Amino acid sequence: LGIATAEMLEFGEAYAKQTIKNAQALGQAMYELGFDVWTRLWTGVQVSLLIGVLSLIIDFTIGILYGSIAGFYGGTVIDNVMMRITEILGSIPTTVILIIFIAAKDTFLTAIQTLFHIKLSEVTGSFVILITAMSLTGWISVARVVRAQYLKLKDQEFVMASTTLGASSRRIIF
Repeated sequence: LGIATAEMLEFGEAYAKQTIKNAQALGQAMYELGFDVWTRLWTGVQVSLLIGVLSLIIDFTIGILYGSIAGFYGGTVIDNVMMRITEILGSIPTTVILIIFIAAKDTFLTAIQTLFHIKLSEVTGSFVILITAMSLTGWISVARVVRAQYLKLKDQEFVMASTTLGASSRRIIF
């Protein structure tokens, strides 16, 4: 129960030394206790990639939807209001939003758990906070690019033809 004998420690040291010697012969980097550097690095990268990919998926989804609606109604009050909202959100640095979310972590996690009727662990809650904070401002540049493309395409003949044939705004946007 957590008590190591001298023989166990000697065996562990010998095993670690042999593992390091074998790894060095193969050109692998190892810590002095026999842990593989590549394995530890890859474990950390998986977490970072998960957070980054989920944030990008959310960014692109929100940005494409928001930008397409703003671009379709370009030049109207709807477009002006939507783009002012993006400018206001874009003026707040992501780091400040992340600090606010971390400061209000318990309240934020309680709200998510109550809203979606789920139980989040401490680690999962931290991931949710990171992804939410990064996604809150990341979609803005995507929305601007999509809006610009919609403004360029909305005066094309195929859009006028579909409008003339009675296509709804929703059908034209999507």
